[in-house]
Amino acid sequence: MVLCEIGNIAVEKYIDQIIAGTCEDGHGEKYPKEFFESLLANHPNRMPLNQKHDMGLPVVGYLENFRLVPSKLDDGEWDLIADIYITKGDLDSALKGFSFSAPDIKWGNLESPSAYILVPYPAYNNEELIRNLVNLSTAFAVGKWVKKGLGIETLVGLIATAIVLVISPEWDIQYKQHVRPKLINLLSTIKPLNDEGVSVTLLQRIYGYCKEEIEVYFIPDESNNLLSHSESNIHIGLNKAISYISRDNNAKTIGVYKITLLFDLSQQQYILQNIIYRDGSERKIV
Repeated sequence: MVLCEIGNIAVEKYIDQIIAGTCEDGHGEKYPKEFFESLLANHPNRMPLNQKHDMGLPVVGYLENFRLVPSKLDDGEWDLIADIYITKGDLDSALKGFSFSAPDIKWGNLESPSAYILVPYPAYNNEELIRNLVNLSTAFAVGKWVKKGLGIETLVGLIATAIVLVISPEWDIQYKQHVRPKLINLLSTIKPLNDEGVSVTLLQRIYGYCKEEIEVYFIPDESNNLLSHSESNIHIGLNKAISYISRDNNAKTIGVYKITLLFDLSQQQYILQNIIYRDGSERKIV
């Protein structure tokens, strides 16, 4: 561990820490080297450390300089290592909030889905739940939301439409004509997931000014998922996200990787929480 200071903030720096790998994990599952290579190819080289896998809580640091190296303990296995910078708390508690995630689509409409439903461990092993989700619509693709890291996993699922909105003056027309009908259908999946103890995050993708694909996450209020996921609230939240990006110079020069909105139960609407740019930097909005 090295103590340093970045931007007048005290930081603990840990070099070459193992954060995941191809060995069998705590779920009894193994994923090959190619799985982690794909993860690295699709993530920025700096990633925030969330608390308890909850994107609604403030970050406590970040990771960067990811790479795959041969494992020193297991021949033929690979470790995913990174440098870890912690601004709050300790290494053990910080890493309990980190994991890479990737979809593993296995059931339902695999050819031309209108939406994706990603189920976390261990709920994706519940055959009855998977069957019920597939039967809700012939247009849904259902899969595992695979998370690889050192922390204890939480029951958070992900739903997403297959349509990517383009930031333009006509984005609202696109939304009403193409996204809204599929979103209303997709929201029918929330109750069966909630009944199994799975909280649901919504993802809507949009194309940004740098021709990048931006992930817009809607984090529900845990006490009222259905209100959080009303179509009208999502539409209002999406308008806030696009309006913010439209005014943000960094969004136009650096590009955006992710923007997060958190449902505020007292205001009964989504509020902008933070934005992560393509260079890995983060801006807290609220």
